[in-house]
Amino acid sequence: MKVVITGSTGFIGINLVEELYNKHELVLLVRSGKSYPQLGRFPKAKIVAVNFDNQKELEMACKGSEIVVHLAGLLPNSTSSVKEIYSVNAGLAGNMIRAAIRSKSVKQFILCSTAFIDWFAGMSQPKETVYTASKLEGEKVVKQEASGAKIPLTIIRPGFIYGEGNPGMFPIFKLIKSGLFFYVGTGTHDFELTHVRDLTRFIKLVINNRKAFDKTFIVSCYRTFSFKQFVESISKALNVRSPSRHLSPTLVKIGLKIVDLTKSITKINLPISMDTFYTFTCPRKFDVTAAKRELNFETNMDQGKEISKLVKSFTILTQRQ
Repeated sequence: MKVVITGSTGFIGINLVEELYNKHELVLLVRSGKSYPQLGRFPKAKIVAVNFDNQKELEMACKGSEIVVHLAGLLPNSTSSVKEIYSVNAGLAGNMIRAAIRSKSVKQFILCSTAFIDWFAGMSQPKETVYTASKLEGEKVVKQEASGAKIPLTIIRPGFIYGEGNPGMFPIFKLIKSGLFFYVGTGTHDFELTHVRDLTRFIKLVINNRKAFDKTFIVSCYRTFSFKQFVESISKALNVRSPSRHLSPTLVKIGLKIVDLTKSITKINLPISMDTFYTFTCPRKFDVTAAKRELNFETNMDQGKEISKLVKSFTILTQRQ
């Protein structure tokens, strides 16, 4: 099948291209005016440079394709403005579903959202974060457009993505190794991880799968663990002492809000935002039963081994610096 992918140059995107490369005809939409050498190893894929704000260009790029997988988005640690985050996470999602509909050829639209907008029943639900609110808005826009046009829609909500080649966890590794890491709160809250290979395997499974049409699925690990256990496993892999310091969540939250409100004057940009604060401090235990019930899917990557691989990559990188 001919599959259009947005966000193909990102961590999830590159892994998805690898997953689908030998089975589907791929059209990779990239932002015009930039070079993307990382896509050079996929010579059979068609790379199309577009202006993502130009509806006509998007429609032309989707013409003749049967599936659109929309991955592009801004992450919780983004330093972009609120307007920019909504423009990408909600506005671009709307542009892509409209392009898919007007192409007259697309038979399924797959949206990669986030599990953080659908916390397990009874858990805190921090929709006040810009990231979760913008992703939720993106879902609403896509659902409305798809419903009106009667185009099959599949929404995938992954948890915290990790995997070899993703430096997103390296700041945590660095803090643990240097002895500067501290827990916000007790660290005993539920924590989960979603390996990128499990996610791409699931996306591959739902492509042109009628059982996945007009459904929403959470993709995350089946057995959670505490955040403290996660940190201790990293400490063990790094061969350093496990962190023991704790800070009050209330004080950290107040401090972050003050920095956020005054950063236009102080020009202070911290590597942690309110969105990342919630990501690492709120209990996370997602209901992943729909994927098992509807599609007989379970995550199967060995978290211990994969975290060890990540730590090894981090160690090699720091030795080179």
